[in-house]
Amino acid sequence: MGKRGPKKGAPNAGRPRKEIDQNLFEKYCKYGGTLEEIADYFECDADTVNAWCKRTFKQTFSEVLKKHGAFLNLSLRRAQLRSALGSDEKTEYLPDGTKIVTKGQAPSIPMQIWLGKQRLGQSDQPVDESRQEVYKELPSLTQDNDD
Repeated sequence: MGKRGPKKGAPNAGRPRKEIDQNLFEKYCKYGGTLEEIADYFECDADTVNAWCKRTFKQTFSEVLKKHGAFLNLSLRRAQLRSALGSDEKTEYLPDGTKIVTKGQAPSIPMQIWLGKQRLGQSDQPVDESRQEVYKELPSLTQDNDD
C-alpha cells in the first residue's frame, strides 16, 4: 500500500481549505449563532467550521462559542434588568441644538418577579414558620401512648 496524499514534487491535490473570516466568525458567536447557522453563512459543512476552530483557536466550536457567547449573556442580563427596573426619560441635545427626548420605560413587575425567583431564590409559596413547628411535632403526636 502506498502513502496517501500527493507524491513528492507534485502540486498539492484536493480541495483548498475554506477561508473563514475570523472577525465575522467571532461576531456571529457573540450574538449566539449556532454551528449550523455559521456553517450555512460561510457556505460550508459544520465539520469544516469545527476543524477551522481547532486550527485557529486550538478549541472546538462549542468551547469557542462558550467564550464568545458570554457577550450575549451579558447583553440579555442587562436588558432584563433594564426591563425590570425601568428607565427615566432622557433628554439629549445634538451639536446643532436639536433636542432629543427618549421616553422612559415603566418597570416590569413580571420581570421583577421572574428575576427574584431566578436570582434571589424567591418563590410563590411562602414558608409559614408556624406550620414548620407543627410538622416537627407531628411524629410524636401520632405515636400511641400506652402508659
